[in-house]
Amino acid sequence: MLNKIQSKKEELIKNGKLKSSKPLPKVTVEEEPFSLPKGWIWARFGDATINRDGERIPLSKKEREIKEKIYDYYGASGIIDKVDSFLFETPLLLIGEDGANLISRSTPIAFIATGKYWVNNHAHVVDSYDLTVLKYLSLYINAINLEPYLTGSAQPKLNQAKLNMIVVALPPYSIMKELIDKVDSLNSLCDQWELEVRSQQKHIETLRNKVLNDALQGLLVPQNNEEESANVLLKKIKAKKEQLIKAKVIKKSKSLPPIEENEIPHKLPSGWIWVRIGDIAQINPRNAIDDDLEVGFVPMTLIEDGYSGKHTSETRKWSEIKKGFTHFQENDIAIAKITPCFENKKSAIMKDLANGYGAGTTELHIVRPFHDYVLVDYLMCLFKSNTFIEKGVQTYTGTAGQQRISKDFIENYVIGLPPIEEQHRIVEKVNTVWETINEIENNIVKAK
Repeated sequence: MLNKIQSKKEELIKNGKLKSSKPLPKVTVEEEPFSLPKGWIWARFGDATINRDGERIPLSKKEREIKEKIYDYYGASGIIDKVDSFLFETPLLLIGEDGANLISRSTPIAFIATGKYWVNNHAHVVDSYDLTVLKYLSLYINAINLEPYLTGSAQPKLNQAKLNMIVVALPPYSIMKELIDKVDSLNSLCDQWELEVRSQQKHIETLRNKVLNDALQGLLVPQNNEEESANVLLKKIKAKKEQLIKAKVIKKSKSLPPIEENEIPHKLPSGWIWVRIGDIAQINPRNAIDDDLEVGFVPMTLIEDGYSGKHTSETRKWSEIKKGFTHFQENDIAIAKITPCFENKKSAIMKDLANGYGAGTTELHIVRPFHDYVLVDYLMCLFKSNTFIEKGVQTYTGTAGQQRISKDFIENYVIGLPPIEEQHRIVEKVNTVWETINEIENNIVKAK
């Protein structure tokens, strides 16, 4: 096979289609990573291939914008655009020449391009004896560690000289075909498996949302008519508000509109009452904190864990972060307001903060319920529910790519408020069911 590749090279050189190059060094015993089966040989990548990098032509984004979108335009990690002409029309092996993907491998480094297509100067273009050899080499390059052949640290690069020096284990041609067929078969099984896993994950997500919806409708735990009704609870919240306003702890806010009949999605159990979130919580409150106090600083990205949420934080002096940041304190709820974080249910209860106070980026809304009467864990049932997320998405404001959930949406959102004792029972039940759901989820293979 190597002799046939060499003959093909010599023919291309004779016809002026390929430049002559000096022979590559033989593979030494020290370079051989393992012993090979009978009939296999170690060879340099450059000996088994014909490099066609000289036929590549890069086109700038501005140049591509004015071209009709017909043929695939390839870069280091695959198709990145379409153009109105093509450079190649036979299947060839493309290998990423530069970029972080050479180390991270978030997408395949080597891939077969088919049809009529254009390639820029960020992907090596490789030919060989036939498509079978190219497919095998693609599998091989994607399977090995390429770091010994890379140059540069900030911007890794696999130049042509280093590519040609890669040590390759070459089997007989018939074995190549068998290996490719076997990998194709296994990949097909993996694809089927991944579809099944995604289906299971979808069912689990549906189950989670069903639990949250049942919790918010009073269907998860029994009611007790002897408990103090939410109506009395709301009166206590209003009295607490007035007390805090009088003491100048909080500012007086505008009255929220009465709840209209068309805003009520379902019937409430006995003892419950419809309220707006702004009736039972402060939205984006400010804190008065000593400048020298060490407090928690929470980045925008919140780490979810169950419906209650978890977050990561670091410690900074309040004087360093008090201006231009979102303020919060222990047991406040933070909700990401920028898309796509909001759609991914990025919300969490702020816990274990240094000295009980913290700050985060401005892309967070803060909800501070009146804790004696409203449990933060009960409100989290709402903020993690698909119903809340879907309604929020419909209210996005701002330009594309910079859309946000407004404070008004959260403040005016209508929620059923149960008696405080029932809130405790609901939270306890949700936690118990969540543990079971998590156990089920952990027993399936997660699709990436």
